[in-house]
Amino acid sequence: MPVLAWAAFPLEAFRYTRSTLKLFRSSEHGQREFCGDCGSQLLFRYITSAKSVDVNIGTLDKPTQVKPECHIWTESQINWFDIADELPRHRQDIPEHKT
Repeated sequence: MPVLAWAAFPLEAFRYTRSTLKLFRSSEHGQREFCGDCGSQLLFRYITSAKSVDVNIGTLDKPTQVKPECHIWTESQINWFDIADELPRHRQDIPEHKT
């Protein structure tokens, strides 16, 4: 199971600049979006009432410019993965991501 780092961006601040997009509805409430050329998972977005998109920071040109603020979905954290910082932790998503 991969460990991914995500950054949430307001919908109005996000746009694709190239490539062909592929969509996969991964649950009743969300979809994942992939590069149609290479298959990289680019982002997750809630289907209804979304105000932000969660972008896989490994796909950004400058991922080190994104500073972490918290950890989400820790209830499904892999038992051998140690979070070695003091950032806030949320067992599931944080409310502002869902709306």
